[in-house]
Amino acid sequence: WVSDRVGHYQVKWASAALVILLALVSFVLALFETRLVRWVLVSEITAAGHTGSDPVVVSEDIELGAEHVYEAQVLLNNLGYNISPITGELAEPTVAALRRFQAEVDLSPDGNLTAKTMIELRNRWSQAEGDQSAVVAVSEHAVRRAWSRIKQVLRLS
Repeated sequence: WVSDRVGHYQVKWASAALVILLALVSFVLALFETRLVRWVLVSEITAAGHTGSDPVVVSEDIELGAEHVYEAQVLLNNLGYNISPITGELAEPTVAALRRFQAEVDLSPDGNLTAKTMIELRNRWSQAEGDQSAVVAVSEHAVRRAWSRIKQVLRLS
């Protein structure tokens, strides 16, 4: 019981815990949304089939973050570079496949996942499979991976 000038109030701990839990969930979702917006912005920069009126000119090749490794592995695997298993980690089989791909498309074969490499991967796969199937396949892989991570987190809790 808490007393003040107006009256008495009873604090229900279950209600208070629910409010705190909802606040924490809102905070985590806000963080996730911020990271998702960053992914989308980087993906738009490196997306295949730019349709803007001005051509995109990239003077320097920028190295992409870990969030693009999974997509690159899916694209390399579908282009016949046989990366198995697709883990989302930039391990030696992925680096070797990136080197082979970069050498084939006249990029510097350093094995780094860069914006130009990602653009070429998306373009090659779009040409091989058609734009719609490329987007659908990458989306399906991403959803499966996200679902498996969610299940892992729920099992740990």
